[in-house]
Parts: sequence; structure tokens; C-alpha cells
Amino acid sequence: MYWCIIFSTLISMSNINAYVAIGGNLDGVRDWTRSLQYVNLVRQSRVWGSPSSPWDANATFDSITGWPTRDFGMVLSTAAVDMGETYLLNA
Repeated sequence: MYWCIIFSTLISMSNINAYVAIGGNLDGVRDWTRSLQYVNLVRQSRVWGSPSSPWDANATFDSITGWPTRDFGMVLSTAAVDMGETYLLNA
């Protein structure tokens, strides 16, 4: 009985195409998603803005490094999820 089941499984597996697309049901990379694909929240954050309006994309950047040269604000996540950590930004 067991050999019959194993044999039939192997026969059916040989007919599967090796390039079948598989989906993992992941959300898109957005700051409002609840799936948190990255450990580093900056990877899914919005652009850097001014300190008073972090969503306005008006931060001043260094032309070589791309890092902000003055105080800036950033929206890391708008999802109602408790990250449970303290995040420290330093230069």
C-alpha cells in the first residue's frame, strides 16, 4: 500500500514544470503595509522631508553621498503596528 502511494506521487511530480510561478502573498513595499518585509524600516519608508512636514520631500541633500545635510523628518511606517523597539538615528 505504501509503495503504491510513493510511486504514484513520484510519477505525478515528474510532470510538474520546473519553472512554475509561485506566489508568497506578500504586500507591496509600502509604509502603510502591515507585513514589514524589511528589518530596516528605512527600506520601506517614504522620502526624507522637512522636520515639520516629513512627507513633503523637501530635505536638503549632499550631492555626493545623498544623505541629508540639515535636520530632516521621515515617515517610517503609517501602519498601526507596534514595532516594540527603540530606533536611534545617528551620523
